[in-house]
Amino acid sequence: MNQTLTDNRNQIQDELTSEWTVIIFNNDVTSMEEVVMILMLATQCSLDEAETECFEAHTLGKCRVHFADKIECERVANIISQVGVQTEICKEWVD
Repeated sequence: MNQTLTDNRNQIQDELTSEWTVIIFNNDVTSMEEVVMILMLATQCSLDEAETECFEAHTLGKCRVHFADKIECERVANIISQVGVQTEICKEWVD
């Protein structure tokens, strides 16, 4: 029981740290304009930043678009996914 509590506390603490990132992946379906708009909506970034991230995903196949705690990254990824863009949430730095 004590180990379970410790594990749960560690998991919650891990999710609340700002060590997570959202990655988007290029696709052949969603227009660049739509991706730019959804990035601005989901992450509150500027037009220039959204265009840069969209171009990076288009040319390199993927791009990190947001850095925050896990809960915030899940929120952002859910919004971006609504237009058909594949997302992934992972640790910002892998130990």
